[in-house]
This record gives sequence, structure tokens and C-alpha cells, in this order.
Amino acid sequence: MKFLRRLSVAALAGLMVFSTTACNNKKDDTDDLFVYDDYSAYLTLGDYKNIEIELASPEVTDEEVTDYINSKLLDKNVIYKAGDDRTVENGDIANIDYVGKIGDVQFTTASGYNLKIGSGAFIPGFEDGLVGAKNGQKLDVKLKFPASYGGTYTDADGKSQPLANADAVFTVTINYFGKSVVGVNKIIDRKVVEGDVVNIDFVGYIDGEEFDGGSSSNYDLTIGSGGFIDGFEDGLIDAQPATDELVELKLKFPDTYVNNPDLAGKDVVFKVKVNYIVEYVYPELTDEMANQLSTDYTTAEKYKKATADSLLETEEGNYNNELLNKIWEKIEEICPEKNDAVPQKEIDYVYNKNIDYFENYVQEMFGVSLEEYISEYYVDETIEDFKDEVMEDAKTYVRQMLIVCAIAKNENIEVLDDEYNKYLQDNYQANNYTTPEEMENAVGKVSIKNRMLQEKVFDYLNSVVKVVEPKTE
Repeated sequence: MKFLRRLSVAALAGLMVFSTTACNNKKDDTDDLFVYDDYSAYLTLGDYKNIEIELASPEVTDEEVTDYINSKLLDKNVIYKAGDDRTVENGDIANIDYVGKIGDVQFTTASGYNLKIGSGAFIPGFEDGLVGAKNGQKLDVKLKFPASYGGTYTDADGKSQPLANADAVFTVTINYFGKSVVGVNKIIDRKVVEGDVVNIDFVGYIDGEEFDGGSSSNYDLTIGSGGFIDGFEDGLIDAQPATDELVELKLKFPDTYVNNPDLAGKDVVFKVKVNYIVEYVYPELTDEMANQLSTDYTTAEKYKKATADSLLETEEGNYNNELLNKIWEKIEEICPEKNDAVPQKEIDYVYNKNIDYFENYVQEMFGVSLEEYISEYYVDETIEDFKDEVMEDAKTYVRQMLIVCAIAKNENIEVLDDEYNKYLQDNYQANNYTTPEEMENAVGKVSIKNRMLQEKVFDYLNSVVKVVEPKTE
């Protein structure tokens, strides 16, 4: 498990955003890191003005726009609305509002939820209770939560109670319903491969007995998605659809299974029938479909244009990030350290900040120490291994900071007071502060100016490097 390892990168990024280090020649009472009159003692500043980068310009094709819109038609269950002359059937998608109560206590609510009837997305009894309903109808669905159901609710006395075995009443309003605009070809003439979407029926057994929540019919599963426990999806590869022979999967629930802790570590057998491989058939986007995807748009053309613009904005962001990474790779090549002279004071500072971050995070989220967490969840890594990784990250960060500060000094790049004040005004809300002054007090003026200096150095590097299209063979 590499959950904390991924957080390490995020934490270092956070330090780079608002680090409490300073790249200027002024010191405050709390911090004198990275303050040097001469950075040449630590690194050689190479010719960063004549860097050439190969990188393809960002673009979005019509096919990519269509693929994105098709994925939204499927994900959001966009439907052809049924008329008032028929009722909800199994396989329909119903747009519903609902309120769930246990006794007099409301424990859940939703509005405008698209539910495929028969998908098994809700607890047993909910979807069946909507079959036969009409457009605009309001009805009560009474059911009992399965004995194995995880989760809790707060009762009338403010106490936490398990949802398992609780009797509940869902008051449901059918806003509208119909069939998905996305059609399905049912492929049965080949075997299942990685990446297929398969429609399956399955029943789960523990100690030879079916268990609550372990069965479903007409369930669409993407092979390789990781949606089921280890071994389930892989076990369906090479299965032949539409045969009477069931695929028997002898598996084990993970030792830590947050979906239902009662099942953690237990052996389980699933018997699976592969009904067919799903091949989606997408329609031409209509104005009505576009409006279901987003009420901001009344026509298909406007939605397509907005989608293209959004995808291009994302591509441009990815392009800028990749360009910055490539620039930085070149910068590090031409700005070598001098005899591993990165100052240990800065390394220790960043290392300790990150270790403190992880210890506090794990304590708050899991109620254990960092060492306990790694011992429990890491298969092949000790606390010492983890700390070594954090130390290496700290060294990398400090080296990058030294280069940033050296270039800033060499190019007379600095943050002016009016720029600083504008930055505060433009960013305090995005950083969840109520006033610019609150942000300044919480983060620190030196830290904010340091972040701004980093951005200005990166902008400068972006302006001086030469970017060329990759050579085609």
C-alpha cells in the first residue's frame, strides 16, 4: 500500500505553495532559511536561458469531444423520457428525489438522482419498490437494511446507531423516467478480455450460505476497473458469455474491508453467470440530451462548444505542467550541486515539516501513530524505509529551492508590495480564509512572498526557453 507515499508528494507540493522558507535577503524572527548572499557555494548556475524543449502543442480533436460527451451520456444516465401512458419497468432509469427515515429521524436525502432500476445500486427492495410507478408519483418504499450493512445513523437522542437490520421508509418522488439514450449490443460470440464491460448475475457464499449484499442481477462490470475485490474481475477473463456454466471464484475479502468490516478477511465463493459483453451504441447529441447533461445549455451545439473549450483548457493545463517539468529536468542537469553541498539545515527543516504532517494526518484520520499505521498497512516497508523516502523528498525540494532562489537573485526577480497585496486579495477566498489579513496571519508574509517568487521564476523560465514540436519520423 502506497497511500502515504502519494501523500508525501502532495505534502511537498503544499510546502512549495506556502513554505515558510525565504528567498530574500531579509530575515524575520522565525525563519532564516535559504537566505544567502552567494548561492555559488551550493550549486553551479548553468545556461538556463538557452534551453530547448520538445513538446507537442495542446489540441483537442472532434473525436475526443464526441468520446467525452458519449461518456457523459452514459455516466449521467441521460434518458429518452417515457410518456405518461406507461409505468416504471425493470431496466428503466428513474430521476428521483428521496428522503429516508428511520422512525421519525431523517438520515438521508437526495434530489435529481438518476437510478437504473434493477442495477442493485441501492439496498434490496428499494428499486423493486419503484416498479409500476408513474411520472410525478410520490410513494413510500419500506424496507430493512441487510444484517451485514455497514454505516451508522444518528438517532433522536443524538447517539450513533448501526444501519444494519434497521427498518427504514424512503419517501420517493418519480420526477420522470425512461430508457437510456445509450443503446447496447449484446456480444456473445467471443470470450471476455481485459477492459470489457460485462453484464453478469452473481451470488456470493460464505461458509456455504448466501450473504446479504453479495448478490446481484444484470450488473454491468468493467473488467480491470478494480470495482470488486481482488480476483473477481481477473477470474472472469476468458469466460464465455451466454452459457449455462457458472464461473466459480474462490476468493478472500481483504483483511481491511471498509465497505463492510464484518466481511474482512473471510473466505468467499462467488458463482457468476456472464450474460453478455456490453458494446455501447451512442446516439447523435440532441438539444434535449444536452440540456439533461447541463441545464446551462439549451442546444447541442452550445454544449459541444463548451465541452471543446473545457477539454482544451485541461490540455493546456497539462501542457504547461509538462513543460514546467521538462524545463526543470533541464535546469537540474545544467545546475549541478557542488560536492553534495545542499545545506542540511534546510533539509532537516523540510523533513521535519513533512514527518509532522504525516503524523498529524494519520492520528486524526485513523487514531494511530505513523509507525503503527505503516506497520499495519505496509506490506514491504518499515517506518525507517518511509522516513528515508521523506528525507529524499526533502533533499530534492531543497535543491530545487536553491536553484529558484539563485535564478531570482541572478535575474533581479522580486515580489513588489503592490503585487503582494493583489495576490492576497485574489487568493484568500480560494485558500479558505475570510479576509486577506487572516490569510497573511495564518500563512505568513514571508511564506506567501516566497511562493510568489517561485511563480515569477517559473514564468521567467517559461519565457526564455525554446519550445519546438517533436520531430516526426
